[in-house]
Amino acid sequence: MQDKNVSEVVPQNVSVDRWLGRRETFALIAGRCSAADIECLREIRDKKKYGDCKNWDDFCRSELKTSRRKIDTAIGQLERHGRAFFHATQALRLTEAEYVAIKEYVSEEGAMLEGQLVPWAPENGARIADGLAKLRAIAAPKQKRCDGFEALLKHFTTLNEKLEKITDTLDDRQRISLGNVLQKLSFLAERRGVKLIQR
Repeated sequence: MQDKNVSEVVPQNVSVDRWLGRRETFALIAGRCSAADIECLREIRDKKKYGDCKNWDDFCRSELKTSRRKIDTAIGQLERHGRAFFHATQALRLTEAEYVAIKEYVSEEGAMLEGQLVPWAPENGARIADGLAKLRAIAAPKQKRCDGFEALLKHFTTLNEKLEKITDTLDDRQRISLGNVLQKLSFLAERRGVKLIQR
């Protein structure tokens, strides 16, 4: 399952049309792509090899049947994490955060499982998937729970800042609507024992 270099995958004399024809079944759209696929797409983007398409956005939509944003995200992942990221995500569906949590066990050559390097190869697929699943369960970052009260205070601080900027531009209808919302908020706060300080 070793990827070829980009120069081998997209030789100078091969047109974009021929490359797309050869790669028609590659699983990029399904979210399971190889590093070589992404390297090819990066070369097409960077060297503007769009064929008959007007630009990169048009190329992604018409030739790849997906959004430019999705392809640019994959290219960014290649640049941040290298080829090993795509090997790992092919072996087991991982989020980028999950990959980052276990990346010390993953290299371009294979996955380090129980102290042994297991090469990326079809015959090792089940073993790698099982091993990475165990690592993911142990090492995946726990979602940090945002403290509800702290988040609420931050939200109100932001609202206060916005309110300071727009108060002078409100018409009468908007002032009445804002007053109703603030009155309801004041009522809810008082029901929870919060006393408003008049300044």
